[in-house]
Amino acid sequence: MTLGEYISKYRKEHGLSGRAFAVLSDLSVQYVSNLERGINNTGKPLIATLDTYAKVAKATGIGEIELLNMLDDTVLINANLQKRDMVTTLKFHAAEEEKKKAVENALDDVMIPKTKIIPLFGSSFAAGSFEPGTQDDPFEDYEVDANSKAEFAIRISGDSMEPELHDGQIALCTKRKPQIGEIVVCLVNGSFYVKQFITDGVNIYLRSINRKRKDADLDVWASGNYTAKCFGTVIHKKIPLVMQ
Repeated sequence: MTLGEYISKYRKEHGLSGRAFAVLSDLSVQYVSNLERGINNTGKPLIATLDTYAKVAKATGIGEIELLNMLDDTVLINANLQKRDMVTTLKFHAAEEEKKKAVENALDDVMIPKTKIIPLFGSSFAAGSFEPGTQDDPFEDYEVDANSKAEFAIRISGDSMEPELHDGQIALCTKRKPQIGEIVVCLVNGSFYVKQFITDGVNIYLRSINRKRKDADLDVWASGNYTAKCFGTVIHKKIPLVMQ
């Protein structure tokens, strides 16, 4: 069976017109017709190229070498390349493609970072006397997934945020203005607080999730002497508002 006979057989078995197969194989309609007849536009025997065999193989869903082994063409191909030479050439190309993919994958592993480093602040963030980002603020490098939205991390101290945040837990945080109900990282009069953020638009109410520790709640009144600065919010699921 020649390449042209194989194409004709495949088209008939799958109900494809010459035009449809041409689109499927990314070949011209005239070229498909010539392949099936085995002659070129001048009436001479058509010598298909390696690229043609590759496109026909891809269009019909089989491997290039498998296709060649199905055919009994004896016509010379690509400047006196016979079928056995084509098989050898295609095997070489396949091996080269595998090498190329292996190199690309290795480069991806090197070039695309899988993790990133963010600062981890404080040995006990729930209460302190220093401000993140200053030279007096101890911090360490902390590694997270490269796709993480976290911009800094804190180490929780105490049980006032149980059961959402635990003593000693490292919480990932992002630098943005908190919304009502979120867990905020806040500095109030020189001390750190990690609390649920509630506001009436004027005053700020910092609430402990663990209501057994409501003694650790803090109200920052606009008319009072407290000053509050928000550093960001803890990346956490949405939780109900703490009620009195």
